[in-house]
Amino acid sequence: GFDLTLTLPGIAGIILNIGMAVDANVIIYARIREEIAAGRRTETAIKTGFKKAASAIIDGNITTLIAALVLLWKGSGTVQGFATTLGIGILIQLFTSLVISRIFVWILYYMGFQAPKFYGKEKTRKNINFVEKRKVFFGIAIVCIAIGIGGLIFNSANNGGAFNYSIEFKGGTSTEIQFSENYTMDEFNSNVKPAIEKLLNSTDIQAQKDTNKDGLFTIKTRNFKDNEFEEMKDMLVKDYKAVDDKQNFTNTKISDTVSKEMRSDAVVATVLATICMLFYIWIRFKNIHFALAAVMALIHDVLIVIGFYALSRVTVGTTFIACMLTIVGYSINATIVIFD
Repeated sequence: GFDLTLTLPGIAGIILNIGMAVDANVIIYARIREEIAAGRRTETAIKTGFKKAASAIIDGNITTLIAALVLLWKGSGTVQGFATTLGIGILIQLFTSLVISRIFVWILYYMGFQAPKFYGKEKTRKNINFVEKRKVFFGIAIVCIAIGIGGLIFNSANNGGAFNYSIEFKGGTSTEIQFSENYTMDEFNSNVKPAIEKLLNSTDIQAQKDTNKDGLFTIKTRNFKDNEFEEMKDMLVKDYKAVDDKQNFTNTKISDTVSKEMRSDAVVATVLATICMLFYIWIRFKNIHFALAAVMALIHDVLIVIGFYALSRVTVGTTFIACMLTIVGYSINATIVIFD
């Protein structure tokens, strides 16, 4: 096996694959419906629909696979987990979309579902000329990005950093606590955790229950000030049945060095992946304008989300990496489908 832990970014890779698989089938059935609307026989419409959909599906998946390979090569930790699940999923859902879906459609056809009504009817749609209104949309996008960048600058100057980094990104303290009562995770989060948050005046508290030992929890907090550790210990022993001895109440410092390296690797890998995708799009469509348009759309999507994180002060941790990598994947895949 790959000996990789399935983390939140890894789950994000799986979710991205599910979305791409759904998109692929939507493209196929939309093409079939278009052929039927054009007056083709159902059998011909199915053949032509799969043929026309293949290029968009293959291009979108190859582009995303390039990104996955680069992320696997240059990334580390959670980024590699995302890249691994994404790469494996791409190969599986590409085969499923182009082969398995085709088999099932033909099975239904030969079972008697041959009438055009079973494959949908092309609806009359109201066309909106987005290109004609491009100045309005450009203006909205520029304003949103400018506000986000302004938030980044303001936070850097006044809030000690552009983002509200989680403990795993800025360092802190990991405390292992043994309770005589075997709390469930829900009980801990609803009773014990709020008390710790109130004592430390911090909402950035991460807790994890040991699955191998009853009542053992690991709590990650910011670095303690003055006598805060002793105060927390006394409170947990008195009010929440924590075991009062050094062996069962230990804390260790969390270094931010590893997190900084992970952030750096994620940025480098994402930039390299974007460059590689740009070259593929350039070669595939034989026009640099397609590649530049795809990258500009990608940058737009990323900047909007970064601005939201900066303004809302939502905690930035591994979930942020998962979020950004998923957005990159969806953005490129959607752009390729439009180009095709």
